[in-house]
Amino acid sequence: MVAAIVRTRTLRAVEFFAKIKDYFAMRNVFLLTVTMRVVLLLTTLATRSFAEEVKRHRLTQVPLPRVVIEDEFWSPKLKTWQEVTIPDAWTKFENDRGGAINNFDRVRDGKTGNHAGPEWYDGLIYEMIRASADFLITHPDPKLEERVEGYVTRIAAAAEKDPQGYIETWTELEAPNHRWGLNGGDDVRQHELYNAGALIEAGTHWYHATGKTDLLKVAVRMANNMVNLMGSPPKVNQVP
Repeated sequence: MVAAIVRTRTLRAVEFFAKIKDYFAMRNVFLLTVTMRVVLLLTTLATRSFAEEVKRHRLTQVPLPRVVIEDEFWSPKLKTWQEVTIPDAWTKFENDRGGAINNFDRVRDGKTGNHAGPEWYDGLIYEMIRASADFLITHPDPKLEERVEGYVTRIAAAAEKDPQGYIETWTELEAPNHRWGLNGGDDVRQHELYNAGALIEAGTHWYHATGKTDLLKVAVRMANNMVNLMGSPPKVNQVP
């Protein structure tokens, strides 16, 4: 009799504690759900607030002439790049692999073959002009400007040879019948669009640095040539 009573009371106690456990489990789920909803709500509000803050305070590009760097780390490096690295790179482009800048002279003189360097060398020349221009904006250097202007003059003379403003030394020297990869050419290998894009950027930066439009005019003629040729059929579907 006593054993039966103990067993009954034990079962009731187990059932009671099980109900308590279930209650707290349900309570925890409820609290977790409420907490997650609050977090999501606060996150949404914070995101909207941040977006509105960004919209109110958009970053504004600072023109290079207004940028001044004076510190112990970057200043010496910038000085070295302008006085040593850029002139050294130009010297290499004048001489290595036959001199990339000489390709423009060969086009100007109506020659064919013997292109110095790979197909994308024109683009590297233009990127050098752009880099030189940016340094000239922040640190004027008449000697560097005169040197680069000499290269610009040679590029412009080569571009004048084509009535449509096309300028791409590898194609003109090595594959004149395959402009823009047509007639069995390879538009990927020839890198014409890369070179053209670098030319347009170089012309723009050179103008901002010096006020001179000679390279900018070359870039505009090349861009016009592309606009006239490329686009929806019947124009050429050229993809960079």
